[in-house]
Amino acid sequence: MPRMSILAAMAAAGFGSSIAVAETLTVCASGCDHTSINAAIDAASDGDLIALSAEVYREGAEIDTDGKAVTIRGAVDQSGAPVTFLSGMMGHRVIGCRSGETASTRFENLVVFLGDAVFEGGGLLVIDSSPLIFNCRFEFCTAVMGGGVRVRNGNPTFDRSTFESCVAFSDGGAMLIDNGNVAIDDCAFTFNSAGGSGGAILISMSTLDLKQVTFDFNIAQNDGGGMLATSTVLDAEDCIFTENSANRAGGALIDDDS
Repeated sequence: MPRMSILAAMAAAGFGSSIAVAETLTVCASGCDHTSINAAIDAASDGDLIALSAEVYREGAEIDTDGKAVTIRGAVDQSGAPVTFLSGMMGHRVIGCRSGETASTRFENLVVFLGDAVFEGGGLLVIDSSPLIFNCRFEFCTAVMGGGVRVRNGNPTFDRSTFESCVAFSDGGAMLIDNGNVAIDDCAFTFNSAGGSGGAILISMSTLDLKQVTFDFNIAQNDGGGMLATSTVLDAEDCIFTENSANRAGGALIDDDS
């Protein structure tokens, strides 16, 4: 049966008011539906795709998904590497998820860079939410805690993503997690640093599932050059720690009461 006939039949049967058709909203400098990602989110409904071009986006403010189950998808080159850049211009956090987002809120094929937060999560802040991050890069993001990513009471999944040259002036150079249930699969942490502990990751009172994750050249001024895990259920499979360092203890990893 043709698509229109199916829809007509469903409407005739009384299902028409419940039919929701996902839309694609485009965002680019000119010639698209929107020039701002936040404007596209405001206009979007659950299930919609927000498609970004291969360019640098400077929102001038944090990108907030506002609890919507949308996919924000960037472009990739022939090798599959992301070529859509979201810049915080070292003036603000890049992305925030703190309105109960689930795994139906997805970020795909994005380079999140030059994010700067006064307190936590220069690249991404996740609070009480569970977004999916796929094929993204977090680079040159800074904050007092969780230079690249900060997770509080959240259950996000990071898949095929990289974290490079992110800095925390306190703990968790690339990522700081507490009271979370986090999965990290096929990811890499490289050249991240913390002025305190957890050069790449500091995690406490959480569950962490690591699969095929590499930790290279991460630095902590205190403990846990690669990672510091405290009171955490930690499952690590096929992970590699190379040339990480800490000034006090645990160049690669400290597993404290976990």
